[in-house]
Amino acid sequence: MLENEVESHFAELEKNGADKAVIGSLRQAFSRLSDKAKRDPKTLLYNAERLFFHLDEFLKLAADHDNEVSVLMADIDHFKQFNDQYGHIRGDDALKIIASTITGAVKQSDVVARYGGEEFAVALPQTGSAQALEIARKVRSRVENTIIPSANDRRTVSIGVFTYNVGLDELLRTEHKKIESGKEFYLPASVINAADIAMYNAKQKRNCIVVYEPGMQMPNKRDAPSQGSEK
Repeated sequence: MLENEVESHFAELEKNGADKAVIGSLRQAFSRLSDKAKRDPKTLLYNAERLFFHLDEFLKLAADHDNEVSVLMADIDHFKQFNDQYGHIRGDDALKIIASTITGAVKQSDVVARYGGEEFAVALPQTGSAQALEIARKVRSRVENTIIPSANDRRTVSIGVFTYNVGLDELLRTEHKKIESGKEFYLPASVINAADIAMYNAKQKRNCIVVYEPGMQMPNKRDAPSQGSEK
């Protein structure tokens, strides 16, 4: 890990008699830059790269201790219409407020990230399917009831939920072959993909939650609302 490597160099400089005050300033500067590189500049949530780092750690712990990890993928409904109506500055306000709302609805140990555009991801360590669904309900409800002051408007989110345990490895490998044929299997990406498929099914109805089921497919635009959705 880069942070460990850099710290090792700092320690070596101190050992060789470098000025401790200078090293301390360099440590602080590196820490600020390192944290900035991990975060989305608009919402200050973790970025997708950092999400994958943490999710990989959560999944390894789940395999070692035979517990579960859940992921929520949440997409803001009709966000393009919001930007078209109110402008991108107020759209950025909406992103920040919804990011804060999602963060406030989950535990401190959970990792919230802006995955891209108007899509957010939450990695929930040591969290089973029933608890993940309750958290998703809390997120959906809180966002629905949060006003964006600069627009005096509110948005909703569509949420996909996937819960991983080691018994699902073969399923994910099979789904990976269907979707990412020719690419190397990477468990965190497959877990995110499953939650993403559920989220796109939720988008067929909007402002609802869909839990991933084996064999679930990305919907076509003509598809009817998912039968597995709920508010």
